[in-house]
Amino acid sequence: MNRLKKLISQLPQNWEITTIFFTFLTIALFLGDGLQPIVDIYVGICLSTLGMYALWFKKPQRTFPQKLFRLWLILLVYYGVRTIFSDSVGLSISATMRLLMAAVAYYLFYIYSDVDSLSWFCLNLIFMSILAITCSFVLILIPHRNQYLPSMNLLYADFGHNHLPSLLLFTLPFVYQQAIRKGNMKYKWLLLFYLLALTTSFAKGVLLLLTGYFGLSAIFALVKNSATFAKTHCLFLLSSIILLLLFLLSGRIFDTQPFPLLAQSTWYRRQTIKSTDWFEVRGKYWQQAGIAFLDQPIFGHGQGTFFLLSKRYERTDQEYSYFAHSSPMELLAETGLIGLTLWILLICKAIWPKLLVSVRNNNSKNLLKEETYNNLRNWLMQGLLLSFGLSLVDFNLNFLINWLIVVIIIGILTNSTKSDNLIRSKGVFIWTLVTMLSLYSLLYLISSILSSQKSELSHKISFYLTPFDRLHTLEYINSVSTSYNQVKDTSLLKVINFFHQKDADILFTNATILNQLNQYDQADMLFKQIVIFEPRNLRYNQEYLKYIIEHKSGQELQNYLSTPLQSILPQSLHEQILTYQKNHLEPLFLENDFLIDNEGKTQEKLAKIFYRAGLRQLAKDARLTKFYWTSAEQIAPGWSYFFIENASLSKHNLLYQDDSRETLQLCLAYSTARKHCEEYFSQPLPLPGFFEKNIQTIPNVITE
Repeated sequence: MNRLKKLISQLPQNWEITTIFFTFLTIALFLGDGLQPIVDIYVGICLSTLGMYALWFKKPQRTFPQKLFRLWLILLVYYGVRTIFSDSVGLSISATMRLLMAAVAYYLFYIYSDVDSLSWFCLNLIFMSILAITCSFVLILIPHRNQYLPSMNLLYADFGHNHLPSLLLFTLPFVYQQAIRKGNMKYKWLLLFYLLALTTSFAKGVLLLLTGYFGLSAIFALVKNSATFAKTHCLFLLSSIILLLLFLLSGRIFDTQPFPLLAQSTWYRRQTIKSTDWFEVRGKYWQQAGIAFLDQPIFGHGQGTFFLLSKRYERTDQEYSYFAHSSPMELLAETGLIGLTLWILLICKAIWPKLLVSVRNNNSKNLLKEETYNNLRNWLMQGLLLSFGLSLVDFNLNFLINWLIVVIIIGILTNSTKSDNLIRSKGVFIWTLVTMLSLYSLLYLISSILSSQKSELSHKISFYLTPFDRLHTLEYINSVSTSYNQVKDTSLLKVINFFHQKDADILFTNATILNQLNQYDQADMLFKQIVIFEPRNLRYNQEYLKYIIEHKSGQELQNYLSTPLQSILPQSLHEQILTYQKNHLEPLFLENDFLIDNEGKTQEKLAKIFYRAGLRQLAKDARLTKFYWTSAEQIAPGWSYFFIENASLSKHNLLYQDDSRETLQLCLAYSTARKHCEEYFSQPLPLPGFFEKNIQTIPNVITE
């Protein structure tokens, strides 16, 4: 008992706050991160509990500097005001609450830490990292266990990513330097454990970053005239370069089957065999973020909205991401120059002076030497910089666990040079933050529990508790779809539109329901907004085109086809439509031919319109007919009739024999049309218009 008391007495003040926090954070490893609401709920409750514990037991605390307080307050106010004018108030509320979590974590680790807290913090973070590595190895050996983990997590690779290395970067410099400079055997084994985890992760970006770090360490050792250390650093540098080259060539090397067992391993292939180049994919998201920034350079589109921005600015359908894969680019797109500037000011104010000042640890209870303590601080700073470096090309800081660790490292480093006496303040600021966080977490928890129920009432209560949550909103809209026409006013729509005004998924659900209930004016308004917010979404464009064909005039269709539409039509056809003269398009939209039968898919309906317009112009302008019928075959290429009619037009009216055969040759690429087209290579083509009745009665089938 006395030994335990002696051990506890050697620990820093408020050591239990750090221990409790990392216990919570270790459990969060198994809950996922990034997109799971359970993580926000859990971390919010944990931070609130930790704050209340510290305040309730009146733990000794330091004063919070006025300049840092003002910067945090300005950032919180900016996020709050920006939320009201965001592209999605709902997504911005969630992002703002994560900022609130960061503020609480920073504040706690600032006011409740002292110069002796740094080593205890590092030990807790290393223990958490060891547990994470162990769990990742278990999942590699027993891969079917990963089904119990959320899709985004820090333990097992998913979607071609392995994010465990992003957690190890914080303490890797500390472990590395302890093993190399101090020669501590425990840290040598720990370094080997870390390196094994990095190797099995196949994280090329992290390995490239560490190659640069080992190189700088070797140069620094040479400058310091430490030949022994320099040789060791250079050995690590050479090893990392070789390993990096092997990783870059791994797909090609093992495809030649020198190690068939490894090549057939699911674990290996899921992490090395990629269908796309990582830089090319990231380049698309960076470009989307850049375009979004140029659209709103000062204030951005609203924090947490990159998911919507990526879909809005994608070049082709399904080419979007939830994250920009670059924290600065994402900040610029979401919060503009003002938001990025505020973050830079806050971080620089917190860290920059500490880079220039050595700590004099005169009151240290554990008797650490000043040099040792300063080294510990510098190594942790290096880990922080490595994490920031990775965030330039990845979304490691979008994980709430990583983000909180970054914030509390800044908080504890900010306070590491303070040696003033501890005082007990009233903590009005922290009480306010903790109260807001508690209310948010409890409401979100109750709402999530209710949303898992199947009744309309539970979905309704869930929605009204957290109307900002897009998932709960979608569930509620779908649950009341059958009684939607009983809503006498538009109050519900106004609430939904306020929180999700540019969220195409929610607007599309609303528009579909309104269309089914024959409320065409409101549906038309929403459809027009949807194709503006997600112009490349194939499904939304098809549904809107179907809506126009069934309920609108030919002029509406003409206006729609004359917009920059690239998803519903082949690009070549769309470019033709845009470049064609207006008087050439007008015959396509005559009212009596526009209202055709309702059978068939949207593509077939549109193809029929083009075919009938071409047939009507056959005697007047065969070249215009050629344009219409070529458009029809491009829209519905699975039907042989359009190809044969087009080939017949070339032969009989335009006298283009070669073009006729080329048209039939194109038809052979489609299995549903090939057999019919092959017949006309050996028999005469009929006159144009021969298949009019066949085309008009095309049934509802799936085309290629």
